[in-house]
Amino acid sequence: MRYREPFTVFPRKLKKKTIYYFQTRLPDGARTNPKSTGQDTVSAAKAWCQKQVKSGKIATKYFTLQEYSKNWYLYNTCPYIKGKLKRGGTFSRARAKAMRVWLEKKIWPIFGSKSLNEITPKMIEEWMFKLKDETTTMGTTRSAASVSHIYAALRMLLNEAERLGDLVVSPCRRVKPLKENGRKKGILKRDEYEKLFDPDTIEIVWKNRYFHYVLNLFACATGLRQGECLGLQWENVFEDHIYVCHSFEKQFRELKNTKTEQVRNVPISSRMYSKLLQMKMMYGNSGPYVFSLDSEFPIYDSTVRKWYDRALNNIGIEKDQRKTRNLSFHSWRHGLNTRLIEAGLSGELIREITGHKTMKMTQHYSHVDTAQVDKLRQIIEEIG
Repeated sequence: MRYREPFTVFPRKLKKKTIYYFQTRLPDGARTNPKSTGQDTVSAAKAWCQKQVKSGKIATKYFTLQEYSKNWYLYNTCPYIKGKLKRGGTFSRARAKAMRVWLEKKIWPIFGSKSLNEITPKMIEEWMFKLKDETTTMGTTRSAASVSHIYAALRMLLNEAERLGDLVVSPCRRVKPLKENGRKKGILKRDEYEKLFDPDTIEIVWKNRYFHYVLNLFACATGLRQGECLGLQWENVFEDHIYVCHSFEKQFRELKNTKTEQVRNVPISSRMYSKLLQMKMMYGNSGPYVFSLDSEFPIYDSTVRKWYDRALNNIGIEKDQRKTRNLSFHSWRHGLNTRLIEAGLSGELIREITGHKTMKMTQHYSHVDTAQVDKLRQIIEEIG
């Protein structure tokens, strides 16, 4: 049987000279878009193409996207996830589950039958625009952030195909992302904070639920994300600081790395340490998690939200106002950031408190002005 090259070359007459271009065939028989070889003779063009084939830069085997991604985001079989975990990275089960749903419901119906090489930046951008305009089950159109999350499942797949040599260039390299206009998270005013955490009004504001009083005061004083609060274990609580190394995955009820995959030390006051121990004694918590009521797992995030909303309601911040001001449990994190900035603390120190580095506590701030650390300690003592 006569051997056929996996490409064809043909001349194009340009202004000053003739240049040879090449095409390959897709599985359905259609030809790929012509690309220049940069050569001006047929023999040189063929030699150039043969060299590109050998190096894998011209594909000779084509997969449809659905064929290529059949195991993608299935946690125990996805080659990308398995490779990332073996290299010491992280990929949560919840993230994999969400991405698999997007792959099956939003990506395969549009791109599944296309070969990897057929997908263009224009196709992807038009798909993103349609996703943005779709009406969701909530009766609203998708936010740019939601579309970006779905797009990430496609981008990750195509970029990995390029890295492995299964795709010459990922079209996602030239896709322009949608601009995200997220609402800024609201924070409480100083007098509202004082009403919430006045020890004399725990019965009225928190209905004597000392557990939720301490949890929210702790979040206010440390700036931890909700998952980090729930993932905190007693072995990482010390008299003057906490060691933040995990977040709690609510869907699969298990620990995972922090959002930034970094660990850090965060100072706490002696009063906060005492409150944590008192809470532990009051609720008979003998388990590993600090904020647990059953000594096995942390409380559910829905319970956290419920008591946060109740407490705000009890000081006169009702549902409509919370919505207008965009207040949530995450507001504690934004509130601490704002307070530290207003106090004149350096951006470097604030970043370390809210989440990027780890060292022993005695060394943690060795490169920061002592006066800055003293000011930080003063603020932490005032809050907690």
